[in-house]
Amino acid sequence: MTVNESPADRALRALWGMLFLASPVLNFHTMPYNFIGLWFVVTGVVGVCPLYRLLGINTARTATPAHNATPTHTATPAHNAGTAPYNIAPGE
Repeated sequence: MTVNESPADRALRALWGMLFLASPVLNFHTMPYNFIGLWFVVTGVVGVCPLYRLLGINTARTATPAHNATPTHTATPAHNAGTAPYNIAPGE
């Protein structure tokens, strides 16, 4: 499974889930609150939301693999451009 939730999204889901699971303490004695809380806690801990997957939403950061990264520098420094590798004079 690919993580599709950002760290902030996961933390908020876990927090909301714990609040919903605490609903009996807050005198909300209805089962849907407990199921909603469990859903948020599980998806927050695992980092995968099936509903996000169905809707094509991805809040997780995606890193660029090293082999696809664009180089940030040139192979030859500018002060040596066009010269021999060791600056050997002809005839030496």
